[in-house]
Amino acid sequence: MAEQARIQALRTVEAVWAMDPLQFEEYVAELCRRDGCTEVRRVGAANDLGADVTGRLPDGRKLVVPCKRYAKHRTVGSPDLQTFNGTARSEHGADVSLFVASCRFTRQARAFAARHAWSWSMSTCSDSGTAAQL
Repeated sequence: MAEQARIQALRTVEAVWAMDPLQFEEYVAELCRRDGCTEVRRVGAANDLGADVTGRLPDGRKLVVPCKRYAKHRTVGSPDLQTFNGTARSEHGADVSLFVASCRFTRQARAFAARHAWSWSMSTCSDSGTAAQL
């Protein structure tokens, strides 16, 4: 992604919503690199079992990230989290999982995360200009 596009995406959520899913995955991968991750790869494709970006945290733990670039009016529901919960560790060997989306999580999705004692940190694009995180 061009430097100007990255700067634009950081400044406005409209730029994130204008990205296609592949661009969004690349953007998330670049944010991982910016934050010190190594071995970062965009691996998203058909039948990816929920992983769109993988890498290593600075301390060496494996990171697995699904990236959901949904329209403003959409939400991430419990089925998305259930799929990710079922594959992050068993299929992808994740030590750390991060769920990134360009929209809000439903109440059911938040409840699912709470029942599974996931660490929950959420800031939605419409609230703060950043992607939501789980």
